[in-house]
Amino acid sequence: MKARWSARLDILAPALFWGSVWGLWEATAGHAVHLLRVPGLAGAVMLPAAVLFMSRAFAATGRVETIFLAGCVAAGLKLLDLLIPGRNLLAVLNPAQFILLEALAVAGAQTAARSFAGRRRTASLEKRDPGRTPAAGEGALARTPAPAVAPDFPRGAASAVQASGYRPRTSGEPKAHPFTRG
Repeated sequence: MKARWSARLDILAPALFWGSVWGLWEATAGHAVHLLRVPGLAGAVMLPAAVLFMSRAFAATGRVETIFLAGCVAAGLKLLDLLIPGRNLLAVLNPAQFILLEALAVAGAQTAARSFAGRRRTASLEKRDPGRTPAAGEGALARTPAPAVAPDFPRGAASAVQASGYRPRTSGEPKAHPFTRG
């Protein structure tokens, strides 16, 4: 039971810290940047900061859930702007929604990147002789294991030709020209 709480705290503590930093940044600097009313300035300033905070939260745990949890904390703190008198409801809700969407998008991109990196890592971990270039026809088919029912079954492009019963031409046979008229 204690180990489960410790594991949850390992995820929640960085999410709370970096989400709080991100939320305070959004509530203070975001409010100031939006008051300037310069088109594109808010996105140019706030998005890189958000990516920084999300990457720090992820680096602290190595878990993708931390990114979204930090986004939830930041959006919650951004909603505290509603307590400022005279604030427009949409001027607070839209950035809070955008924070959640940013966190969701970055978490999804991180998941996809990990999946892609995992496939590349699996392919690169295959044992090969150093300095050796793969021969022609030595692709994925050549690296697949033989079926258990036929352990002598040949694999690869050259092996497929051998398995089909191909015999090399004798010197007297004419070459095949499939696209010529006869």
